Amino acid sequence: MTLARLTNYVDGNTLTGVQLNNEFDNILNNGPALVSAAIPGVSIVQGLRGSLISNIGSFAANGYQLKSTSTIATLTATSSYSINTQTAGPVANGRDQAAVFASTDVHFYAITTGGTSTNAAGICSSVAPPTGPTLPAGYSAWAYLASAKYSTASSAMVNAWRVAGAQISAPATILLSPAIATSAVTGVETTILLSARMPAIATHMTVSMTYTLAATGPGGWTSHIFNFGVESSPATGNYDASVFAQGFADSTGLGQFGGNGGRTTLPNLGTPTIYGLGNFLVGSTGSAVLRLTGYTVPNGDVG
Repeated sequence: MTLARLTNYVDGNTLTGVQLNNEFDNILNNGPALVSAAIPGVSIVQGLRGSLISNIGSFAANGYQLKSTSTIATLTATSSYSINTQTAGPVANGRDQAAVFASTDVHFYAITTGGTSTNAAGICSSVAPPTGPTLPAGYSAWAYLASAKYSTASSAMVNAWRVAGAQISAPATILLSPAIATSAVTGVETTILLSARMPAIATHMTVSMTYTLAATGPGGWTSHIFNFGVESSPATGNYDASVFAQGFADSTGLGQFGGNGGRTTLPNLGTPTIYGLGNFLVGSTGSAVLRLTGYTVPNGDVG
């Protein structure tokens, strides 16, 4: 392949500074085509940090590989930028459409004007990767950053979130209901839908569990196992995680209790759902409550 010259000149003539700059830019922008380099089909961000609060997504990162149909695009600018879900577009640092979003999932992207751009900007869209956003005039590449649940009534995020790499975490845990509870003898599986709190694009979800115990008589000994997972009624009852609790209670349910708990990360199988089942000793009751503490998005960051 031959690279066309931008300036026609006669041997012996000296090119001006502007002409030289144009020639160098020509080589840089068309270099990948000259060597038949493959244009990356995915976007990757490194060292992403930010927040998703109300109608603003704020971001900064160490570097980006952006998705483009025409050129290899990278961005090394570490400057921060903010994206407003209430700003009509398509426009940089606003929406990628004029009308408010009808979708309840909103996705945030970094965008640039080309392969050698040094200015970081962003945009939000109701369209998830790999399709990506509608770009404003003059912009040609994008990199996926994060997603959150969105209120079409307020044009803002449903909850506040922190962003660190691919991890989206809540400043305060988000209560999921109904609680996992059952009768004193036989457990009944409970379904907890997370689709109102977590975007469908999330690959994993992190939850924590708390529990309450009670006994029906004086000096009652109670022992409970709370099981939860992402598959309903798994074979042989093998749920993804369990919390064990036991204790001694008086007739009012007061006493000394102990058990294990903490956080567990579960895969998202498509529609964010958790199934819970409790097993109790005869003469005892109890319940467990799940809280969403965060989720993971597929932005390529390992932070």
